[in-house]
Amino acid sequence: MHTSEHYELIEEPELRLVKLTRTSRRYEHVHQVRSEVDALVACFTPRHRSWSIIVDMRAAPPRNDLDFEEAMRHLRFAVGRAFGRVVVLVATASGEMQVTRLHREAGSQYLIARTLEEARQLAAGGARTASARPASLHPSSIPSPGPASGVGFGNGGS
Repeated sequence: MHTSEHYELIEEPELRLVKLTRTSRRYEHVHQVRSEVDALVACFTPRHRSWSIIVDMRAAPPRNDLDFEEAMRHLRFAVGRAFGRVVVLVATASGEMQVTRLHREAGSQYLIARTLEEARQLAAGGARTASARPASLHPSSIPSPGPASGVGFGNGGS
């Protein structure tokens, strides 16, 4: 579907699944992010509405500056609109907190997983395991992450 030095987007039609994997390559400029986001969003089709997507952010370099988060907002919104179920795969608790913050602010309801096996189970509609969490919990139950070393969906996989 789409491959670049920052992302790989693949489709698994037999599972009605799309996997978006962030590489470890850093963006040099925010304008690169915007153009990449446009290319990714152009790959989403109406049939994906009944599919799931796994957004694998485990290799993403840490980044949480405001301009970058703003540039990624379009991708987060488009993914939420285009897919019936969204699972964000992160490597660490700080990555999980950052994804939770971003999606809570946006009002989105994504699931967070820490392993690919768990992400695939959630994407297939399976029950949450002990480590899987919805990204939109009540704000009072989630501590503010403050400056994080990485941002989950789009900004770092921490």
